[in-house]
Amino acid sequence: MIISSGDLLCSVVDDVLDFSKLQSGKADMEVKVTSLQDILNTVVHGIEFKAQEKDLELRTSYDIAVPKYIETDSRRLQQILFNLLGNAVKFSNNGGTIELNIEMERSNNKLAATASCEERPEATVPNLAFDAKIDKTFPEPTKNSHCPFHRPCPPSPPETQHPPPTSTITPFRQDVIRIVVKDYGRGIDKKDFGKIFQPFLQAKSRPESVDGGTGLGLAITSRLVEHLGGTISVDSEFGKWSKFTVELPCHGHWADVDGLSKRLEKAQILYLSDQCDTWDTTKFGAFRVPVEQFKSYSELESYLSSINAERSAKFHFFFVHEEMYRQDMYERLEKAVPSALVTLGPNRSIPESHCHFRKTSAVLPCVMMESLASCVEQGAHPGPLFTKNAIQHQHLSLQDLRALIAEDNVVNQKVLRRMLDRLGMKNVDIANNGKEAVEQSAKADYDIIFMDMQMPIMDGLEATRIIVNRRKEKDSPKVVFVTAHVSSTFETQALNAGADGFISKPFDIGKIGAYLRSLY
Repeated sequence: MIISSGDLLCSVVDDVLDFSKLQSGKADMEVKVTSLQDILNTVVHGIEFKAQEKDLELRTSYDIAVPKYIETDSRRLQQILFNLLGNAVKFSNNGGTIELNIEMERSNNKLAATASCEERPEATVPNLAFDAKIDKTFPEPTKNSHCPFHRPCPPSPPETQHPPPTSTITPFRQDVIRIVVKDYGRGIDKKDFGKIFQPFLQAKSRPESVDGGTGLGLAITSRLVEHLGGTISVDSEFGKWSKFTVELPCHGHWADVDGLSKRLEKAQILYLSDQCDTWDTTKFGAFRVPVEQFKSYSELESYLSSINAERSAKFHFFFVHEEMYRQDMYERLEKAVPSALVTLGPNRSIPESHCHFRKTSAVLPCVMMESLASCVEQGAHPGPLFTKNAIQHQHLSLQDLRALIAEDNVVNQKVLRRMLDRLGMKNVDIANNGKEAVEQSAKADYDIIFMDMQMPIMDGLEATRIIVNRRKEKDSPKVVFVTAHVSSTFETQALNAGADGFISKPFDIGKIGAYLRSLY
C-alpha cells in the first residue's frame, strides 16, 4: 500500500510538472540520433508486465522500412508510447488485445503548414512546427473558438521572438513515421474527442463512473508530440475500440531494404514452428529471402534428404523456439549445409545460438536482417556470435551472481539489498562510498556493481572510471548506476565513464528485475 500510494503521488507530481513546463513552452527537448529498437524494447517489455494483470496480449507489427535509428528525444518518445499504451491497458477489457503498429509513409507533397483547423480531421491535434528544428521551445497557441481543442494552426511568432530560419520550415509535408496504438475496449464517444486532449478532463466511458488519474496524460502526450514536430489524432467506435495515431517527421531515415536484400541474396530460412505464424514469411519475403516452414522435425528431415546442389549452396538459417530445439538435428543440418542457428524465446537458453530474439514480432525487420546478414558475411560456418565467457555469463541465473552495492544512504542500501534478495541474488556486498567500491572490487570478482552517483570521499563517476580501466587486466564487472539524477546529462556522464546501464530512483523490484533479466 505504501509503494502503491508513493507511485501514485509521484505520477501526479510528475504529470503536473511536465504539463506546467510544456504549457509555458519551457520543456527541454534533446533531439539526437537514437535507437528506436532500444526504445521499443524498454516500452514494450514494461507494458507487457502491466498487461499481464488483465490477461491482455500486446501485438506488435513493424513495417520493413522502419529504421533502427531515428532523430528524436528518446526520453520523450518513451513517455509518449508509455502514455498511449498505458491508456490502452487501462481501458481494455480483460483478456483482450492491444495493437502497436509502426510504419513509414513517403511525402505526398500536400501543404500541411497552411491547412486550417477546419480542414483537418476533428480529432487531430494540429502540428505546431512539423518541419522545424526541434531543439527549441514553442509558444503556446492562442485560443480559437473554431478549433475543437482551442489549439489552432501555428500563429505568427511574437514580435519579441525571431522567426525560425526559412531553411528549417517548409510548407511541404515531410516523410513520416506513423505510430498507431489500438485497443478493443470501451471506446470513446465522438462528442468526447475534443475533451480528451484538454488538461484535467476525461471522457466518460459510463454515465455513472469517471476513471482515476489526473486527466493530464493525453494533454501531456499531445504537447510532447507537437514539440517533436508531429501530430496526434484519435478515432474510435464507442463500446468497441479506440485508436490513437502519432505521426513524427523521420528526417529522411529509412531502412535500407535493398541493401540488406543484396547482402542476404544467398540466404535461406528454415523455420520450425508447431504454430501457424505468417509474420516471418511475409517479412522475409519483402527482403527476397525464401522461407521453408516446417511443423515437425520429420518434415525437416525430409527436406534435408532432398537438398540438391543449388540448395546446398545457400546459407541456411535454422529458426527454432528454444523449447523445441534439438541439438542432434542442428548438428546434422550444420554438417549438410552452411548454416547458423537462430533461437526464439524468453530465456536465451541455447549456448549454440548465433542469434537470439525474444520473439520475431518484437524486432524491427531491419534489425533482424542486419543480424542475419552479419552471420552470412562471417563465413559458411561462423562460430557463435558470443565469446565463450560471454555465453557463460549470459546464462548465469540470478542466484549465481555476485553483486556489490555502492551507496552511502543506509535506507537505500537496505531497500536495494532486499529487492535483490527477493529476486534470488543472495551474494550481495555493501560499499559505503566510491573508494570502498574500488577497493572491494579489486579484491573480489563481482558480476555487477550498483553504483550511486554522489557519495562521500569518491563519487560514482570516478569510481566507475577506475573499475572500468581494470578491464585490460581482467574481466570487469558490469557497472549500473542507480541514482536520483534523472537528467540525460547525468546519464551521458555515467555512460561516458564506462557504465553499462542507468536506472533512475525511485526504482522498484519490477524495474530492477527486468533490467537484470535483460543483462543475463
